[in-house]
Amino acid sequence: MFHRNLICGLLASVALIGLPGMTRACAAPCGNPCPPAPCAAPAPACAPVVTTVTVYEQVPETYTATRTVYKTECVNETYTAYKHECVQEARQVTKYVSRTICETKDVVVHKTICVPTVECRTVTKKVPVCKTVCEIQRKCVDQGCYQEQCVETFSSKLRGKMNSCGHCPEYKTHKVWVPNKVWVETPVTKTVKSYECVTETVNVTVNKKVCVSETQKVTCNRVVCEPVCETVMVNVQKCVPYTATRQVQKCVPVCETYTATRMVCKAVQKQVVCQPAPAPSCDSGCDTCSSKKHRSSLFSGGFGGMFRKCGCGSATSSCGCGCN
Repeated sequence: MFHRNLICGLLASVALIGLPGMTRACAAPCGNPCPPAPCAAPAPACAPVVTTVTVYEQVPETYTATRTVYKTECVNETYTAYKHECVQEARQVTKYVSRTICETKDVVVHKTICVPTVECRTVTKKVPVCKTVCEIQRKCVDQGCYQEQCVETFSSKLRGKMNSCGHCPEYKTHKVWVPNKVWVETPVTKTVKSYECVTETVNVTVNKKVCVSETQKVTCNRVVCEPVCETVMVNVQKCVPYTATRQVQKCVPVCETYTATRMVCKAVQKQVVCQPAPAPSCDSGCDTCSSKKHRSSLFSGGFGGMFRKCGCGSATSSCGCGCN
């Protein structure tokens, strides 16, 4: 489809360009071919051939439109809030009071008493016995004697210390005990008291424990709980509603008008030069050009000049005849 439209557009443009070529005539006033002659004086220039063409162009167009925009606004909002308050309230309260009561009651008491009882038991006791014993006693006896010994006198010792040279010591005789210790064993007879264990049967009085139950009157204290009703003031928390105001941000739709520019395709009429102005005419016309000046083919206009073999229409022609 696209190639088909392209081909139709090219054919239409070729037809528009070829229209001036169908009406083009030779610039010479004569209808006969120009004889070969030198060029005359140049004639005044002709106006170019202009055609009107419809062109589609992108033209800026200003338009006004409306759009919805969301804006954030602070709005005062009333809401119901709740607060806790302490309110005193009278209430009936039942409480239990403890009271002590003295009372007498019979109590069975179990007690243990000791009862004397005679029992026959076998007893082992110690009996003293005297015995004669012969023992040997050892005794250390000093059987020494006195002996005479010569001993230097004290004064002689002093003189000897004072006069060491030529001293003649003095001696005296005295008796000295010379010990001689000897162990002597002597037999001794003595009476020794000892104890022997003898078993015998004996009647013994023993206290036996007997459990006895008896009833006694006992005074005791008993705690009694009694209910008592009282009126008390109690602080009760209650949830109380109240009205408050707060600011809340909300998105509010707002319609606004704005101006914008858009590109619009519009048809514009334009004057387009499709062929340049012919050159001044000369007395010597071109046979070749005059023979082809009334050619009404499609290629005699825009594309005809490309295949023309006319001497004056060619680029090498020095004469500018009007049969371009």
